Amino acid sequence: MFEELDTEINSLLSDIATEQAEYLISSSNTRYKQYLRTSESDFDYSVTEYYSNHTELGYQVLFYKTSDDVKYIKSVGYGTEELTRTYDWRQLIEDDEV
Repeated sequence: MFEELDTEINSLLSDIATEQAEYLISSSNTRYKQYLRTSESDFDYSVTEYYSNHTELGYQVLFYKTSDDVKYIKSVGYGTEELTRTYDWRQLIEDDEV
């Protein structure tokens, strides 16, 4: 699904990984840089960090796309929980507002 976005997403992921590495090294940070939801040409994305077992740090990039009024999400994880935090496009089910 949305294979036409793969090249753009892969390029963006490469840029984000490079920026994260430089951010950790150059500024002596112990945390990853986070991005609020940002718009690209055909999708939005955000970057959040996580702690695994309260000690190991990682981050994931979330992609958002709407097609025919249906919302989709994709995730790419980095770090110790990379496998469990990575998944392909799936329909985003939002909780009903109370």
